[in-house]
Amino acid sequence: TRRPPSLMRSRCTVHDASYQRVLEMSAADGDVLLRVLRSCIDPLHPGVFVDAADQPQAGSERPFCGAFLLGDRELSVVFHRAGKFPRLAIGPTQIQYFDIEHASSQGVSQRKRLWLTVHPLARQELVEAVEEAIDLCLGPEGKDLVTVQWLGLRERSQGGETPEDAGVNRFELCGVNALHVLGEAVIPSQADDGQVQLLDWSDAWRPWREQQAKACPFSESSCRVHHVFCRQPEGQGGRLQWRFQPVSPDASNEDGGAANKRTKHASIRNPAARVEALRAWQDHQAAVEGSAPRSLPSKYWVPVQLILRSPKITGRPSDLGWNLASDARRAPFAWHPLEVDVIVPEKWGMHIWTALQMAGACAIGTQEQEELRLQLRKPSFPRDFPDTDAAL
Repeated sequence: TRRPPSLMRSRCTVHDASYQRVLEMSAADGDVLLRVLRSCIDPLHPGVFVDAADQPQAGSERPFCGAFLLGDRELSVVFHRAGKFPRLAIGPTQIQYFDIEHASSQGVSQRKRLWLTVHPLARQELVEAVEEAIDLCLGPEGKDLVTVQWLGLRERSQGGETPEDAGVNRFELCGVNALHVLGEAVIPSQADDGQVQLLDWSDAWRPWREQQAKACPFSESSCRVHHVFCRQPEGQGGRLQWRFQPVSPDASNEDGGAANKRTKHASIRNPAARVEALRAWQDHQAAVEGSAPRSLPSKYWVPVQLILRSPKITGRPSDLGWNLASDARRAPFAWHPLEVDVIVPEKWGMHIWTALQMAGACAIGTQEQEELRLQLRKPSFPRDFPDTDAAL
């Protein structure tokens, strides 16, 4: 039996998370969904839910106490059997909340949705826990009020952002250097007013955030690393769009090495580091696979979505349902300070994977490149779990 990717503490780990499964709960009344979900989440988890009446008004930037904001970000929690925390924990789960309009012959109706993202080995436990919680919280009529179904990769793509005939790949960067690695590979797309803004909804980790900002490739004013979501102009979709800058050996010296002076880390925006990184990874891939990886021409830009989160789950490691050996001696237990999900159309998956590898080699430094390589996982989980798609 395979376990999820290791959550070992390190500077940065990169792995393919496209294998993860999404269980969708939908209902006409959002309070019904929250009642069910409250029964399956640690009641002491900081800022999991607030009542709908406490939502900030339009134009207000009052903190939302960690409640869900229409899919703009994800909250990492430990899911468990209803009312039985910390016993019977199912494991790490990401949650997103959506407010969707459905058009039909009878007019437009509102419907609320919750996405619960878990490792495929936990899918049976998750759906059993959800069905049990619905029965306990809503009674016999609960099955008529709440619809539960598994989603495939294609169904997860949001309208217009991913081609209808393609799925999506999801890569996760975890660790204190996740932003450094990300900063080597992406450039933010600007909104109509030229501003790129990530709003912070909690000041709980301000000292840690300020410390991290000193070495962050993004400015403190434009990047918050705890409980963030992305604001865009109206009608732009709710998530900030970023573009990956492919690594190319023939790139011209556009910045004259200025990027390398702005940060202590080697930057692939610097042509010399770019060429060195590409050759290093080509040699490494050739040694492993017998062929060099393909790279995109430098003129191409790949649109991707980013989800930044800073989960903090306290408790005993044994409560999480997985054997996290590297953290077994630590108390209280907590996840990585930062996690970044990169969601990209399936056809660009391997290109983005290669770009992340090269960016990691540059950001972490030459002395730790070999360690980083050992932590990288190639996109192989769909093949490791051949039965997952059929089960949906």
